Amino acid sequence: MQNFIKPIQYHFFSLSSYIFHLKQQEMALKLSSIATVLLFLSLCQPLLAIREKELWRGTAKVHISNLTADQVWPFLEDYCNLYSVFPVTVSFCVGGVAKNEPGRRRYLVTVVPPANNTNSTETMVRWEQHSLVEMNSIKRFITFEFVDNNENVEMFKSTMHVVKRNQGCEIKWSYIVTPTLGYTNEAVLDDFNWRLRTAAVNMEKAIL
Repeated sequence: MQNFIKPIQYHFFSLSSYIFHLKQQEMALKLSSIATVLLFLSLCQPLLAIREKELWRGTAKVHISNLTADQVWPFLEDYCNLYSVFPVTVSFCVGGVAKNEPGRRRYLVTVVPPANNTNSTETMVRWEQHSLVEMNSIKRFITFEFVDNNENVEMFKSTMHVVKRNQGCEIKWSYIVTPTLGYTNEAVLDDFNWRLRTAAVNMEKAIL
């Protein structure tokens, strides 16, 4: 009987040892995978920080003393018809997303004539496709981002905010954009300020 049991005990202990060895290997693989992920994240963190620093940021502002925030906000709230006051040639919305809901797509086309101080006769056509991120009519702000464009802008996100002032109101237009060939952050900010000043004049003409 003992001769019969000993082989069974031997095989049992061998199998147990084998299973234990497999579990150790499995645990080692899991720990190795976790270590790899942690190493990857630690290497990516500085790159992400550098990438964050590379982003251009700015806030354009315009003060409109003759109009209240309640008078100005409807122009920005009219998300699809930006051309009514801003210097763009055409703007319109498409798609099945409800009015002023996140994801609403807006297309803008701006025809830029040749500059007077150059010999160029070429007319530039710039187009952009925006996606509405958030609109809050109580706090009077709208946030949107680029989906596509023909200006090689990789990422662009901006917020327009109408703020009450003791006299009139102020429009703030903040942005975050990836550095783009042919532009500087100062040029982008100057362009935004010009667009806001133009819009402010058109708003005053429309109401006063």
